[in-house]
Amino acid sequence: MTLGSANEPTRVLYDGDCGVCAWLAEREAAHHPQTEIRFEPYQRFGDEELAAWGLTAAACHREVQLVRPGGRVSAGPWAVNRVLLRRFPWSVAVAMLYAVPVLLPLEWLGYRVFARYRHVVSRWLGLEQCRVG
Repeated sequence: MTLGSANEPTRVLYDGDCGVCAWLAEREAAHHPQTEIRFEPYQRFGDEELAAWGLTAAACHREVQLVRPGGRVSAGPWAVNRVLLRRFPWSVAVAMLYAVPVLLPLEWLGYRVFARYRHVVSRWLGLEQCRVG
């Protein structure tokens, strides 16, 4: 099986050095162990593997990446939304984001602020594995 092939699972590449990101990935794996989505720290992949998806470590550090079978990539809040659309009741909230046009830019802004300050949020929540910043 090669990276980006149609036989690959959907992967969510997150910052494994971020306490909040790691905690959310662990919760997802615990609540949905039979899921078709794999949550993996981007740090597990070398530059060549990331490049096969058209990604860099810098892009993965900046925002979460969702890689679908065949290699199509969604990033940031769009990646989060693709995951949440598969999870009721979160799917209803995501549908509302798309139904009420003013909410989508607010989600984008909220994601950007969180991504930038995730290390601070991790410390506030006592998630010590955060090594960012």
